[in-house]
Amino acid sequence: PTTPTTTGSTTVSGSVSAALDMTSPVTSTLITPQGVATFATFKLTNSSSAAAKVTMLKFKRTGISSDSTLNNVYLYSGAARLTDSASVSQGVVNFSDASGLVVVPAMSSVTVSVRADVASNVNGQTLGVMLVDAMSDAGALSGLPISGAEMTFAAAPAGIATADFTGSFSPNSGN
Repeated sequence: PTTPTTTGSTTVSGSVSAALDMTSPVTSTLITPQGVATFATFKLTNSSSAAAKVTMLKFKRTGISSDSTLNNVYLYSGAARLTDSASVSQGVVNFSDASGLVVVPAMSSVTVSVRADVASNVNGQTLGVMLVDAMSDAGALSGLPISGAEMTFAAAPAGIATADFTGSFSPNSGN
């Protein structure tokens, strides 16, 4: 691994970098409320010969929205949820775990997606996420800040089909 160096107030390490992944969603309109919408997918790449544990990821809310626009924010790697829900506070969402939010294997990469539950009554707002700070056991990640696309929110049109997954259903009961 390379030795971390300090430039100004930012520590830069050559072993782990971040970039917006090619699978990250493009700007679109999301119907509100919506559960676990994907806002951005970031690719974390480890160029060292040892695995790296990413211990902290800090995101900034971008666009024209408020902290209450997102009820719960999560980190995912593929279909696997990596974290419990976090909240947006003063435009920032922090995730940290000393044992590692995700491990990036040596000479490899992983993707981490920011997903969130979108509140009701946020029509017309825009929101995106920007990865502004990240740490691993190899030091600070390089390549920051990185912004995902901004999403616009709209109310569901009258008559749109919905699904309720909170009730019970028995296929043989006629319900």
